[in-house]
Amino acid sequence: CACALRAAATAAGLADGEAEELSRAAQSELEEMRKLNESVVGQVKTKMGAMRWKILLARLTQWGGIQGTIAVALGGAFGVNALSLVHAERLDDLALGLALVAPLLAIDAAVMAPDWPKRNGEHKAALKAEAEAAAGGGEAEVSTSASVSASLPAWRSVAADVQRASVVGNPAILLSFPQEVALLSVGHLAEEMLYRGVALTLVARWVADRMFEAGLDTPLYVRGLEVEDAAPWAALALTVALRAALVLRAVGKMPTQMAVKRVTKGPDGERRVEEARVEELGEQQQAAVARNLRVLKLGRRYEGAREVYEALAQGLAFTATGGNLAAPLAGAILHDFVFSSWQRAMRGRYNIGPEGLPTILSQALGDRQADVEAFPPKPAPLPPVTVSFRAEDGTATSGRVSFQHARGEATTEDWQQLVDRARASRKDFESKAARLTERSDRSGDGGDDD
Repeated sequence: CACALRAAATAAGLADGEAEELSRAAQSELEEMRKLNESVVGQVKTKMGAMRWKILLARLTQWGGIQGTIAVALGGAFGVNALSLVHAERLDDLALGLALVAPLLAIDAAVMAPDWPKRNGEHKAALKAEAEAAAGGGEAEVSTSASVSASLPAWRSVAADVQRASVVGNPAILLSFPQEVALLSVGHLAEEMLYRGVALTLVARWVADRMFEAGLDTPLYVRGLEVEDAAPWAALALTVALRAALVLRAVGKMPTQMAVKRVTKGPDGERRVEEARVEELGEQQQAAVARNLRVLKLGRRYEGAREVYEALAQGLAFTATGGNLAAPLAGAILHDFVFSSWQRAMRGRYNIGPEGLPTILSQALGDRQADVEAFPPKPAPLPPVTVSFRAEDGTATSGRVSFQHARGEATTEDWQQLVDRARASRKDFESKAARLTERSDRSGDGGDDD
């Protein structure tokens, strides 16, 4: 018995020594990954710092510069000084402009605040559990699993898609918040000067001329109105109707079918992507394709409805205040300011860091850190126990033994798996780091601002 206990202790000692060596190997892999992460992120941040001003200048030129130049040129040609229409001292006008964007702020909160990836995942899990329970499991489980996505309410998918596109597709994602505020202010000023200050004013003049030609000045005067008072409202109705018609036309041109590709494995085991017809798919897959197309159309209709309401709200703020450009300008800046805050607050859900950079490296580093911290599990303190031994002559004797590795102790195999996992992750980590650095190099050369 004594020999057996000594042998067990010796074996445990060897296992502990090997585990300690493998622990150092895993920590070494983690340290290399941490250094690589700091190096790559540092390089990219340095390049991004210099690029932010370049991106800001490009966005200001594309948005504010072009529209502002057109507004000034058209205004000069037709005698409209759009900048002189800004009267920020009229607080009641500003309040009206802010009030008209309140519905947009409420809709944005309803779309952007919920964690749709998590909520939809939980909803799908609940639907799958209900379907499997009703089907009784077995082969039906595969069919019910395939139909879960098709059973998810379309509005949930639309909200999730809009949220993701708003966060990931933000054209100012790499700008700092003060830079984005400057961009929004200058861009909206140029936009309001062009669309409301110049375009809507010229349309109102044209409508007034047509009213005089049609002899509507007398009927309007009898009702206590002047052509100059009615023309702006008619111009607003005309421009909003035109925007709605363009949106409906764009929605009507949405595809009625979706391209389908089938992923298969060839005889050599390589992954192949082949074109497929919807008719060749199974019933559940056809339902999924039809649902995806429906979600796409609903999303476009949602965006179109927002466009029409924005045009109505901005035009109404301008017309109702007697042509004060500060009213729609205040509403537009507030709306985009709040929306930008939503975009920045939701970045973590889509693997985007505070600087606007992807978090693929820090995520991989965090995963491996969690692995290393989980090993070895803390041994559970167990009290000594009494056991019985039998001597060679068969007589029983008792003794007390303390078990140091009674439960929860990592084995050599556990440590080896950890090191293997860390090394494999390091290779993937280095590949991601190289791609991120290459992308930042292309952006720095002006090849890809996004």
